Amino acid sequence: MSEPDPFTDKDGNRSLDDGTRRNAPNYDGAPYKPSWLVQKIIEIERYFYRDRANSQQHNAADRAHHRTANATVAIAILTLVLVGVGVSQAIVFNRQLTVMDGQLKEMKSAGEQTDKTITIITAQPQALKGQVEQMQTNNQLVANAITEANRAWLAPRRIILDGELSSKEYIPLQIEFRNVGRAPALGVVESMVANIIDAPRPMSPGVWNAYDLKYPENITCNGLSPAVGHRALFPIPDKDAKTVMRAIFPQDKNAVPDIINEKRILVVTGCFAYLTFQTTRQSAFCFYMRRDPDHLTDPKKRAFALCPIGNGAT
Repeated sequence: MSEPDPFTDKDGNRSLDDGTRRNAPNYDGAPYKPSWLVQKIIEIERYFYRDRANSQQHNAADRAHHRTANATVAIAILTLVLVGVGVSQAIVFNRQLTVMDGQLKEMKSAGEQTDKTITIITAQPQALKGQVEQMQTNNQLVANAITEANRAWLAPRRIILDGELSSKEYIPLQIEFRNVGRAPALGVVESMVANIIDAPRPMSPGVWNAYDLKYPENITCNGLSPAVGHRALFPIPDKDAKTVMRAIFPQDKNAVPDIINEKRILVVTGCFAYLTFQTTRQSAFCFYMRRDPDHLTDPKKRAFALCPIGNGAT
C-alpha cells in the first residue's frame, strides 16, 4: 500500500493549501494554482516518493537478485578493467621486449665490431714488426750499397817477368795491382803460390787453349787476414802498386827448364787481404804464362793471362 501524497486532494489535484487559504477572509472559492517553479518541485518530490514506494514493494529475493546482478556487473566491469590493464601491460612488455631485442642486437653488433677491432689491433704489432724488419732490411741494403760504392777494391792487374830467364833455380816475377776503389786499403797482406801444369797441344803457334788447361785450386785466401801496420794502399788514379816473388821449385829440378822450353806451364795463384771500413776484404787471382815464340830473343814479351777460374773478390 503506497503512502498517500500529502500534497494531493481527493480529486488528485496537487495543492499546497493546508486550509490557510480557505480560512482567509478574502477567499473567493477558486482552486489554488501554484507557480511553474512550485510545480517542478512537486514533480521532483512525486518522483522520489513514487520510487520509494516501488522500492518498498520489492521483496528480499528481488533485492538479492538485484544486488547479485549489480555485483555481476561490477565484477564484469572489474574484469574488463583487469583485461584492459593486462593488455596494456602486454603491449608495454612487448614494446620493452622489442627495445631490449634491438639493444641486444646492437650489443651483439658492437661485440662483433669490438672483436674485429681487437683482431686488427692484435694484428697491428705483427704488421708493424714486419714493416720494421723490412725497413731494417732496406736500410741495410742501402748501407751495403753505399759501402760497396765507397770502399777500397784491390784489383790485380798483371804479372810480368822481373828479369831474364837465366837462372835454372827460380823464375823472377813482378805482380802489379791497384786500388780502384774510393777508400784506402789498410794492412795489405799478400799470399802467392807458383804452380806447374802440363802443357797441352797448342791450337796454333804461339797460343794456348786456356780452357784445356787443368788449373790448380786457388786456396791462397784460406785463413789470410790483413795485418795492422802493413802496407796501406790509397786510391790514386793510374798508380799501380807492385810486389815481387820468385817462383821456386826446390823439389823439382827440371821445373824451370821445362817452363822455359814450354814443356810445362807456370800458373801463379794468389790473394790480397786488406781492411776497408773496418771490414776484412780479399781479392783472389790466377795467372798462367802464355806461349810466346819470341821468348828466346826477348823474354819480356812472355806475358801472363788471367785464368778462367780462380779469380774473385769479397
